[in-house]
Amino acid sequence: MKTIPYLSGFETEEQRELLARSLKKLSDDQLDGISEIHQYSLAYDPEGVKFIMRNGGYMITSYSSASIVKEFDSIYHQTKNKDFCIYATEKENTAYSSVCPWKKENSSLRYWKNNKGETLINASGDKVIVHYYTESSGKQAKAENGQLIKIPVNEHGYEVPDKQFNQHYAAGYYKSGTLNMKK
Repeated sequence: MKTIPYLSGFETEEQRELLARSLKKLSDDQLDGISEIHQYSLAYDPEGVKFIMRNGGYMITSYSSASIVKEFDSIYHQTKNKDFCIYATEKENTAYSSVCPWKKENSSLRYWKNNKGETLINASGDKVIVHYYTESSGKQAKAENGQLIKIPVNEHGYEVPDKQFNQHYAAGYYKSGTLNMKK
């Protein structure tokens, strides 16, 4: 009996369509080797895709390169450290293994904290990185006190951006650093 991978984080119709299009290129046996598929934000690609394989391995790629998962077994058998993630791009026909991003500590990143002061973890088990709004001019938006204005996240660690941020920012509703429509 074939199994269907668990999907997580594909919140928009566009993301689901991109994923479906890339998975069409995989055979039933190749799909059966995938345990979970997560939308995974990377510094260089905010819409990366993380595959957790049934053998415990990981592959991180983009939507356009997701079909490279069909090569996972041959790439995985060549890797020396099975705890590493495999990063792959189909366009350049490249794959390499390195420490998985959730195992790296990056002091230049800020992470969301819960009300107990613990780092917020999303449904994929990843630390939730704080991202900041930018003004329409391209500069980082700042509150009246000079602090950067954070894009809020929901209880699952997914960003919930203000779709009218630039208008609200220009109107002065972000002086405190959070949206406050009372003047």
